[in-house]
Amino acid sequence: MQTFLELVHRVEKKKDKVKEEEDEKKAKEEEKKKKMEEEEKKKIFKEEKHDAVKKVKDEKDEVKKAKESGEKALEKAEKEKEKLEEKLEKDNHHKQDILGRYERLKERRDNTVESLLEKKLLEDPIDNISHFTNVFTYLQQSIAPPWDHHSSHHRGHSCDAVFTNNNSATSASFSVARDRDW
Repeated sequence: MQTFLELVHRVEKKKDKVKEEEDEKKAKEEEKKKKMEEEEKKKIFKEEKHDAVKKVKDEKDEVKKAKESGEKALEKAEKEKEKLEEKLEKDNHHKQDILGRYERLKERRDNTVESLLEKKLLEDPIDNISHFTNVFTYLQQSIAPPWDHHSSHHRGHSCDAVFTNNNSATSASFSVARDRDW
């Protein structure tokens, strides 16, 4: 009977050993599986990290390109602005030059004897018309060229004209020395 008990004992021992080996095998497989999962996770993490780094780099490149493009556009706009300012300055200078010439011509025109006489006649046409007609005729003849014999006998007469233009009224006074021809 002892042999039977020994046999049972050996079988149980063997069973325990087999179970232990199976548990050990399962533990190794479990460990291997965990290791593989960790490796897979590391691989995925590495790929994701690489993708994230690449994405950030691409975004930085896009920002850099946009910034450069913006700077170029700004630079171009600045140059265009400078050109327009120069053109405006030239146009203003030209305009001022033309206005100055216009004012000088207008002033010369306004200060001519004819213009001043015309203004005086317009102020009081009926009282002054005969006097100014005589004075104007005299002035025309007195400035005739020396070779104009018709008006040469009028030379030497004095004609003092004082014109003042104070923007409100124009006054003219003439003192003409008449001779027997008048």
